[in-house]
Amino acid sequence: GEKRFWKELWGCKVPGKICHFMWRLAKHSIPTENVRKRRNMSVSENCQVCGSLDSWRHSLLECNMARAVWAMEESDIYDLLASIKIPNAKLWMAEVLSATKQNEAANVFTTMWAIWHAKRKLLHEDIHQSPYSTHLFIQNFLKELETIAPPVVNRGQQRVAVGRGWKAPEQGLIHIRVDGGLSRDGGTGVVAAVCRDHMGRYQGSSAVVYPGII
Repeated sequence: GEKRFWKELWGCKVPGKICHFMWRLAKHSIPTENVRKRRNMSVSENCQVCGSLDSWRHSLLECNMARAVWAMEESDIYDLLASIKIPNAKLWMAEVLSATKQNEAANVFTTMWAIWHAKRKLLHEDIHQSPYSTHLFIQNFLKELETIAPPVVNRGQQRVAVGRGWKAPEQGLIHIRVDGGLSRDGGTGVVAAVCRDHMGRYQGSSAVVYPGII
């Protein structure tokens, strides 16, 4: 069961940074106030947002800040999460994985990760992100995950059935996707390209950073 749990967690269709966050959560190592108090890093176990006793469950599910975000998600999902009263984070996550579909689990873990980082921004950077902004970020993030999902290769076929945002070229040709972006301060830009063959196999990539563009 232990091995299966970790395999399912790391196999969840979310970026590695979210899997890593959930791994830390399973180990009870994310710095909630009760964890910080236990490590002599804080004098109080109370949540700095609402004043209630803090824990992983409080920060990600029960705090007013978290509840406001979950209220915009599907009610059935939150009702399921709230109904699982297991205090151990790893066992709680195992129950969530067994009770939800793969895309639902990805949605749950992404939402928890986004709530945690919105709370960190408020506490450490004094940046208040409204629940609606967090909700929009989650929805856009999940849509991007669908777009960049790797193509599904069907064995015995020369061409592949692929997900949204990528179309397999003819055999013998390659597909190069190019994208670019700017830093938040607008001072640095980057362009990148990723190359795949007609089977969707990775062939190479390149990125160029342009500092001082403004």
